[in-house]
Amino acid sequence: MIPLFKLSILNKKPIVVFGSGAYGTALALNFHLSQKNVVLLPSRLEDAQALIASKKNDAYLPGVPLGSLPIAKDYSALSNAFVVLLVVPTNAFETLIPVIKPCLNKDTPLIICAKGILPKKPFLLSTYIESTLENPIGIWSGPHFAKEAAQQVLSAVTLGCKDQALCQDLIRGLSTESMRLYGTSDITSVQIAGSLKNVVAIACGIARGLGYGENTIAALITRGLSEIRRLAVAMGGDADTLLGLCGVGDLTLTCNSLNSRNTSLGVAIAKGGKIEDILHDLNSVAEGYYTTKAAYELTKQYNVRMPIVHFIYEILYEKTDLNQALQKLLSHHATWEYA
Repeated sequence: MIPLFKLSILNKKPIVVFGSGAYGTALALNFHLSQKNVVLLPSRLEDAQALIASKKNDAYLPGVPLGSLPIAKDYSALSNAFVVLLVVPTNAFETLIPVIKPCLNKDTPLIICAKGILPKKPFLLSTYIESTLENPIGIWSGPHFAKEAAQQVLSAVTLGCKDQALCQDLIRGLSTESMRLYGTSDITSVQIAGSLKNVVAIACGIARGLGYGENTIAALITRGLSEIRRLAVAMGGDADTLLGLCGVGDLTLTCNSLNSRNTSLGVAIAKGGKIEDILHDLNSVAEGYYTTKAAYELTKQYNVRMPIVHFIYEILYEKTDLNQALQKLLSHHATWEYA
């Protein structure tokens, strides 16, 4: 059997990046500048013409010219793809997947690039896709800010696939000189880590906004990783996966940078902003806001102790006073570090 990445070259099938937000545009541009055959397909088709005409995406990726990046005008581009990267917000999956389903070849691998979990069962995006489509699935995650990806700054990400042979083929077909992919078959941990790091980032943002120091941030990151580990293992994942790019890598990047929408959300909350106004002003999705609610439900379903998740849930959804919620978190019963 000819490997997928070689078939893509022989057949000249493109990588299709579905979603023209900051990250989707950045990935497509990285592939294009690396001489890959790629097409950017906006999920909102009305956006395509503006991107083609202006050769820029000022709404989501300002200051980065798109040059000759190919941009598709309709969903039929999906039917001829070597692989499709799904780079749309988590809360858009259940709306968009049924729409694009008729255009997909069932043998085309789909790579989920969203870092979130659904607010109700089946929770994991991979499980939802598997219940809706027959396509092979991969999960893309790791420490990877959009602007740096577009500028071809050296980076590395995790690609999770249950099928290890497929994973190896996709790594060969998608890696570029500036973007290295590392594989794993543990797609559960990859998804849980990519999602919950956004919740921890909100907590770190709140701590920064309240004037706490680097010691506090380090403690939140470390204890946050423990919470992520507990839930991932409870859901069948491998704790060792979290030591990689999708876990420690993404968590440390997101929690230590104000370029993160979720960290910025936390800072703004600490400064007294109304959550609804902050989300509106971000002009993009802070996945951690929605993930917090889903994670809270998962803590109950799997009976997992996750005090940071509860802390953020109380602030975002129960409108608990910030100082009151913080005191509750700080007074949480101490135990063995790995309990």
